[in-house]
Amino acid sequence: GDAEGGEVATQHRSRRLPTGVSRLGDPEGGGRQSLGEGQPILWRIQFPEDIVNALVSDSNPKGVINNSELELAGIVATNDVLAREVDVREATTATGTDNLPALSWSTKGAVSAKGPAAYLLRHQAMHQRVFRYQSPQAVADLPPGARDRLGPVLGSAMQAAASAGNPKRGRQRANAYARWAAYCAAFNVDPLLQGVPRPIPFMQTYLQQYRTGVVAARGQPVGARAAEEALRFVGQTMQQLGVGDKRFDPSTHKIDLRLSNMWRQWKSDDDPPARVKPIPMMVLMKAQELATADNSTASTCTARMMWINMFFLCRPGESCATRYAAKFFRLRDVTLLYNSTVLDLSATPDGELRRATDAHLNFSDQKNKHRNEKIGQKRTSHKTASPTVAIAEQVIHLRNNKAPPSTPLCAFNERGQWFVVTSEMLTSLLRRAVRACPECGLVESDISARSLRATGAMAMLCGGVDPCRIKLFGRWRSDELLTYLHVQAEPLYRDISETMLRGGDYQFVPGAAAYHTYHDNPSHLYN
Repeated sequence: GDAEGGEVATQHRSRRLPTGVSRLGDPEGGGRQSLGEGQPILWRIQFPEDIVNALVSDSNPKGVINNSELELAGIVATNDVLAREVDVREATTATGTDNLPALSWSTKGAVSAKGPAAYLLRHQAMHQRVFRYQSPQAVADLPPGARDRLGPVLGSAMQAAASAGNPKRGRQRANAYARWAAYCAAFNVDPLLQGVPRPIPFMQTYLQQYRTGVVAARGQPVGARAAEEALRFVGQTMQQLGVGDKRFDPSTHKIDLRLSNMWRQWKSDDDPPARVKPIPMMVLMKAQELATADNSTASTCTARMMWINMFFLCRPGESCATRYAAKFFRLRDVTLLYNSTVLDLSATPDGELRRATDAHLNFSDQKNKHRNEKIGQKRTSHKTASPTVAIAEQVIHLRNNKAPPSTPLCAFNERGQWFVVTSEMLTSLLRRAVRACPECGLVESDISARSLRATGAMAMLCGGVDPCRIKLFGRWRSDELLTYLHVQAEPLYRDISETMLRGGDYQFVPGAAAYHTYHDNPSHLYN
């Protein structure tokens, strides 16, 4: 159309309405404006073949255009059709869509990355400028003055609501809803299930197809938890779009029993979940040895972050860069002390930093939502396997390269370029060490960067640290991981079998000790 390349001639731009001119449906010139005679405009156009060939699909996973971007193209085209059929000067148009990413992009008028969405939004902005209209869909029912003032605010609010503090989950939710919308389109069903009197059976068919891999993201069968999450994302998106979560039974305000029973059955059919395994100290020492032998800044810094992860029971995103939502420590989060004296990280000589007796890290943001928790560790006798040594050496490296306080602690400078240690780099180093230590009883797939948190907890548990202290140190709100570690910690089960052999030598007759023990203890002990 005329918007292609922004080539609409400025001399053809719509002029402002003369003062005092009324609109049809607004004889007094106030209130909501209604354009046209109420006759619908029906339009349809097929996407060009090159666009179709570039669409991401199961048969074309390397495509460069997704369904949400096509929805955005539809919004832009709809506005162009409307502007050419009726006079939209100084009016507010409302274009409905059930695609949450496209709705957010068009309302906000911007996107954080280059690509088709950014290209389309640039043309949409030019189109609005040429035809002199506004399109804040979500505030279309407000008075004109409120629309103008609250439109940008609502765009930011919608973006925050879509991510809910976790951009990765926000993207997963958008992708899950796009798959659901495609499934609904295949059966000519409204994705919001409007006009479907009994939505649960249709949702059950989607769940079953998702479970078997027919409509799953990777085309492979999935577990009960993944199928449940896919439908939960759909329900949450429906709620955000204002039609309510169709998974809920209106009489009980709980998830419909038919859905919950499906998940319950599938969970009983699934294999037990795979858990990360703690890493023996011999593997960590081998990893340090390999990093030293590499003689590279990247490997050296990766080994330092490995020790920081282990000693402070860190999640990968707290100590190094991850693909999504990394909230790593920064230089300003570090405190080093010599006895009780706080060392100035910018002025203290290198030798004094290396002799620090205490290291504190401030967890400014973490998964359990407890902010600004400070955790401390003491120096060990080892020359490299020490929290204070690892942190001090990293601080010295950053300081020597003139890094500001906002620099990630996991950053490093190599040949004048800045990089960050990633979870993939940690995983690679640890798996190299496992290959070099076949006697450790692990295989490469048993471990990853996430294993270091369990490694630190297991080391404390086997060292006799009270589980309550471990839970506090690791910032755990539940006992789940500690329960998992207890049953495989050798010092804890070392004498159990021999004790059971001795304790099991009893007679179960009235008057015997075992008889009274059974009757004196709560019955739930034996259930």
